[in-house]
Amino acid sequence: INAEYMGHFLSVYFFSFLAMSSRLSIAEVNEELRLRIIACGNPGAGKSLLLNALAGCALFKSGQSAGVGLTTKLQFATSPQGLIFGDTPGLDDMLSRKQCAREIENALQAGGYYKIFFVIAPVNGRFIGSDIATVKIICDAINIPNFPFGLIVNQVAETLWKQLKNDQFKRTFVAQLVSALGTKVPQKTLFLPEVKQFKETGKEFMPAPPELLDFVDKLPCVRIHPQSVKNINVDSLDQLQKRVADLQKELERSRRAANSASIRRLAAAQEFARKQAETDRMLSAFRKEQEAEARRMEAARNAAVAEARAARENAGFNILDVLTFGLHRLF
Repeated sequence: INAEYMGHFLSVYFFSFLAMSSRLSIAEVNEELRLRIIACGNPGAGKSLLLNALAGCALFKSGQSAGVGLTTKLQFATSPQGLIFGDTPGLDDMLSRKQCAREIENALQAGGYYKIFFVIAPVNGRFIGSDIATVKIICDAINIPNFPFGLIVNQVAETLWKQLKNDQFKRTFVAQLVSALGTKVPQKTLFLPEVKQFKETGKEFMPAPPELLDFVDKLPCVRIHPQSVKNINVDSLDQLQKRVADLQKELERSRRAANSASIRRLAAAQEFARKQAETDRMLSAFRKEQEAEARRMEAARNAAVAEARAARENAGFNILDVLTFGLHRLF
C-alpha cells in the first residue's frame, strides 16, 4: 500500500476520538478507513482473475457462461492479508444493465478510500465501444474533479502484443484509446498479455505478475464520499457507445490514410534510392572507363616516345658510318 494510504492509518486514534464525540462506533470509523480495491469492466475482460491474482487466492469466480459474465452482483471479499477487493458486474448485458448499474453505485457509495481500475479486452487488435462507454459513464457518476483511476488493457493477443513492442505503434494505440476516452484520462495504464492456459482450463487463480502489483501499488488512492456518487446513466450507454464506435471508425480512417501516406513516402524514398544507386553505378562505370582510357593513352604516349628515341639513335649510327667510310676513301 502506498504512502498516501499509510498516512490514513496513522490518524486512526484521531478518528477513534472523532467517533466517540460524534456518537459513531469505532467499527464504523474503521470501516470508513479501510481501503477498497475495485475492478470495473464488462463481462469477459478478466476482472475476477486479476482480483484473485492480487488477493493471492481465488476470492471470485472467473470466466463466462453462455456469453454472460459470471459476476452479476457486487461482490466484496477480504483477502488473507486483510485487503478488501470489489468485483463489479459489467454493463454490456442490456437485460441486467440497470441492476448492474445500481450494484456499481452501491460499491462506490460505501464510502471510504478506493483504488479503482477498469479492465478492457481488445478484440482483433482494437478496443470495443462498449468498454470505453462503460469507463466514461462510471467516471461521470463520480463527482470528483480529476478523478484518478487506472486502466488495464487485458488479454492482449500475441499479434497485438508483438506490435505494442514498437514504441511508435504503442504511442498511436494509446493515443487512440485516450482520444476515445475524451476527458476521462487514466492516471496509469497497464498492458497484460493473453494467458492461454488459464483461458483454456478455466482456472480462477494465477500468481500476480510483478507489473500488476506495481500498477496497483502506485495507483493513487482516492476518498469517495457517498454523496459524491451520482446515478449511473445507463440510458446514454448505447448512444455513447455509438459515438465511440464512430470515433473509432474516424480514427481508423485517419490511421489508414496516414499509413497510405507513409507507404507512398516510403515508395518514393525507395524509388529515389534506386535511381540514386543507378546513377552512382553509371558514374562509377564512367569513371572506370575514363581511367582505363587514360591508362591506354599513357601507354600509347610512352610507346611513341620510346619509338622516337630508338629512331633517333639509329639515325645517329648511320651518319657516323657514312663519315667513317668517306674518310677511308679519302686517305
